[in-house]
Amino acid sequence: MKKIWRKIRKQFFNFFRRLKNFIQRLWARWRKKISTEVFYNIYLRYCQTNVSYAHLQSIRKHLNTFWKIVKHRPTLSEISITDIEKFKTKLLETATPKSVNKSLKYVKAMFNRAVDWGYITSNPARLVKPIKVAKSEAAYCLTIKEINKLLNAVPSWFYPIIYTFLTTGMRRGELINLRWRDVDMEKHIIYVNNREEFHTKNYKSRIVGMKQKLYDLLRDMKFKRLDEKCDGRNKIEKDIEEECVFLTRQGRPYLSSVLQKTWMKVRKELGVKYRLHDFRHTFCSYLILQGVDIKTVQTLMGHSDSRTTMEIYAHVQTACLREAAEKLPY
Repeated sequence: MKKIWRKIRKQFFNFFRRLKNFIQRLWARWRKKISTEVFYNIYLRYCQTNVSYAHLQSIRKHLNTFWKIVKHRPTLSEISITDIEKFKTKLLETATPKSVNKSLKYVKAMFNRAVDWGYITSNPARLVKPIKVAKSEAAYCLTIKEINKLLNAVPSWFYPIIYTFLTTGMRRGELINLRWRDVDMEKHIIYVNNREEFHTKNYKSRIVGMKQKLYDLLRDMKFKRLDEKCDGRNKIEKDIEEECVFLTRQGRPYLSSVLQKTWMKVRKELGVKYRLHDFRHTFCSYLILQGVDIKTVQTLMGHSDSRTTMEIYAHVQTACLREAAEKLPY
């Protein structure tokens, strides 16, 4: 009886071993022939789970163009280096080299995932070289005179945004995702928080203090928003707690691209060339000039690496040395 049972058990395990191998071969064959469209949808679902909403939109924007050019390839494994080189050349006709390089970065990252998941054996984009572009100009630190001139000239509806940039050092994404619940009027502090649809650059929340002038500005903005919501009823402050602090003139939350385009129009009217990131650099520079220690500056800026803060410190030190040399009487 025992011999019969051992024989049955052996046949049972052999059957399931063969079945498992058969399924694995089918799976491997299917993965190898996965269509470009199916893989693209799988990759987008992966991105929806693992990246922020803003990053997802950027990925979708750049990869949609790529898939339009390679859609004639029925399966993922048929996409070659030549196809990606053609995409790079085609895209360069309408986009800047910097934008083309960003698209290539997303394409390479996508194919790396395809390799990791076993759909292809090698990344066809690995040997495609980015276009050489000149390095971006270093962030500029505005002088006190330039800051005062800017604040006096900027339109009143855009003033709160510029002043908040200059006095908090927030990044563009952090500012447009700021909610009223993140602004603590009692403690005079702002919480730069992560949320489901947004995260800071280093995924870490932080706290930034409010100057009295910024506190007064945001308080007045909040009262005005409450008055608009009131409509003859009792003011309920919690009604606006989840709303964005800064809205467009049409009353909608800013997108990063919309804020950038709005600033481009404003700065053209003002006749200046400052970038939004220059205001963050200015905030950091003046903290250092006022003697705030590097560790505190790093915390306020949300730098994950103190070397980034030290680079700005070195830049400020160089500027101070130049100014000192100019004070020589000869």
